Amino acid sequence: MSRLPADSVSIHRLRIVHWGEMDRARRQQATARLRQQIEWSDWPEAPDQSWVFIRQVRAQAPAERLALALTSAVRDLVRSGGAEEVVRFANLTELLAALLTDLLQGQAAQRWYWQRWAHLFELSAKAPAQSVVTLLAEHLDLLPAVCARLAQQRSLERLWLSLDSAGAVQLMAELAWRHGIRLPPLDELAKAADSTAASRHETRASLRLSRTLQQRWAPILNLFTSSDPRRLLALLLLGQEAAPMMLRQAPLTLLAQLDALTRPARPVSYAEQRADRATPPPARFGAPSAATPGSTPETPDSMAPVDATSGHAPAVPVGVATHEPEVPVLSSERYPRRDGQHTETTAERGDVSAMSPTAVTTSHEDPAPSIGTEEVPPQRPPQAVHSINTSRDPAFERFHTQQGGLLYLLNLLNRPEVRVLLEDFWEHLPNGWGWLYRLGQELQLDETDPLVAYIAVQLGFDHPEQLAELPPLPAREQLLALAQRWYGRAGLWTPGLLRLDARVQADPSHVDLYAPLSAVQLPVRLAGLDINPGWLPWLGRVVNFHYE
Repeated sequence: MSRLPADSVSIHRLRIVHWGEMDRARRQQATARLRQQIEWSDWPEAPDQSWVFIRQVRAQAPAERLALALTSAVRDLVRSGGAEEVVRFANLTELLAALLTDLLQGQAAQRWYWQRWAHLFELSAKAPAQSVVTLLAEHLDLLPAVCARLAQQRSLERLWLSLDSAGAVQLMAELAWRHGIRLPPLDELAKAADSTAASRHETRASLRLSRTLQQRWAPILNLFTSSDPRRLLALLLLGQEAAPMMLRQAPLTLLAQLDALTRPARPVSYAEQRADRATPPPARFGAPSAATPGSTPETPDSMAPVDATSGHAPAVPVGVATHEPEVPVLSSERYPRRDGQHTETTAERGDVSAMSPTAVTTSHEDPAPSIGTEEVPPQRPPQAVHSINTSRDPAFERFHTQQGGLLYLLNLLNRPEVRVLLEDFWEHLPNGWGWLYRLGQELQLDETDPLVAYIAVQLGFDHPEQLAELPPLPAREQLLALAQRWYGRAGLWTPGLLRLDARVQADPSHVDLYAPLSAVQLPVRLAGLDINPGWLPWLGRVVNFHYE
């Protein structure tokens, strides 16, 4: 498995050097005890939503304190980040973008921190397209955000060209099943995704594409004809962001209209678009737009440079791993769930070798168990790699809001009675963000709040003032009657419900709201308004609330 369960630690190799004067039975008992202590240890969490890989950790202590010494050494490395071979990623999106880049360049097998995905190296040698499809299929929820990051790094075209038709069809089927989209057969999609057919698929829905979406997908869509499954896959992902409700209710209509909006006079070859362009870097913590060792950073033509403080932190996982010269190695990975909850810490590792009573080393490389006391030759570590977000991209947002309670209304819109209304009136507002905005206005939403500006971008507008162009709230009387019945008696259906000082981290796949623990209100909790909405198909996002 290349995916770790939430909040987990994985040790690839554990080596104990010299248990002292113990017979075999006592040594086995001590080893079993240590393994249990390691499983129960309080492993450190990497900061924020980052993944941290540590190539090797070494600890020395009496047997009864060995597990504590090991976790303490890991904690120091996670906090300081000063080790030569500590590699960090801001989040799982950054990690996947870097891994995909290295896979496409044939460099992944050379990076020690990618060994968890070693099964993809062999697959890549036999079927390059399938290795990419396999990795993307394992992370469908993150696919829009990963594509956005690769587009920013100018690698998205390379990814799409690495796909074959079969791989594109497989990903379309996976997406349709995961998101509950009833896609018709491929030949019908190909006919619909033809600008000449757009006139036969007219609706009242007003379809807008933000500049960000156009910049991201235009180079891809220009490469292929309308019937190419790779173009259809790109249109599907474009539709998931631009009009998720329309995608569920009328996929043929949406694809036809998207094709009409995006298809050029003729397909443009990859050579014409990207003649001998340098390879983009995977993003890492610590260095501006840092690349994997040996690669050269680039700035996208269509993207403005980003200041380091604006940060992109779509929510996600964490990992751990390290290195010290002349000793084996530990790799552990740990990450919090997006829903803010945690599972019990676990560890995966090889067998323990009987070797020193006071020293233990954990290792990332060579996952096979090792027995014996042989010397491990020192390895020349690659240059330490760190990453940080350094480019500005509206697709990746981090901001404070005083109207965080507006996102509570997502739980109102997700109730079965309201979802029926969303499906009945989807043509009026084909994007769930429009429903959320209009509903928030009923509670005197502060139009100057950054959250409103964010919603405007999601709806394809350049300025928040353009939100006035949206149609009125459909089924308004029915919606307000339901809201009053559900929340009126508790005194919640007031402008005060929207007032919540919080920070938001958002990307094309996820929206995460972070509020202080003191902001939790019992009436709001009892009404089910601050529970994690999770995957919202009519919004095209996974939404989670975190209280810190």
